[in-house]
Amino acid sequence: MSSKDDPEIALDLPDNLEDLSFDDWCEIHQSDPQRFERCRLKVLNDLIDSAPPESQSRLRGMMFRMEGESRRSKSPLGYNLRLSSMMIELLDDMRAQIHLLCAGDIKNLEEQVLNPASAEIIPFQSAGKDERAG
Repeated sequence: MSSKDDPEIALDLPDNLEDLSFDDWCEIHQSDPQRFERCRLKVLNDLIDSAPPESQSRLRGMMFRMEGESRRSKSPLGYNLRLSSMMIELLDDMRAQIHLLCAGDIKNLEEQVLNPASAEIIPFQSAGKDERAG
């Protein structure tokens, strides 16, 4: 959802969010964490809105994933560790693709991009079946 679609995000926000310094962001966070969150979401949504249309869906997906990690984390440090792991995973994928490019294995790279690896689905038995079997 973009910030222009949600009037709640625009409430009580400075017009010049892109001009805020680090110290300004710190002051907003310390004085009013909810306002800080609204500002943060507006900046991120505006940035995604300014991206090329073909990139916006992926960026929104990444933002969704990051927000999920934020909710799962018990502390800011835990959140940062989760984001760090996500970045390392993405960088490792990029490194593997660059390695394939450098090795001249374009056909294998195209195959990976067009048909990414899928997960094996493991069927689970319901709890009722386990109780009867045991």
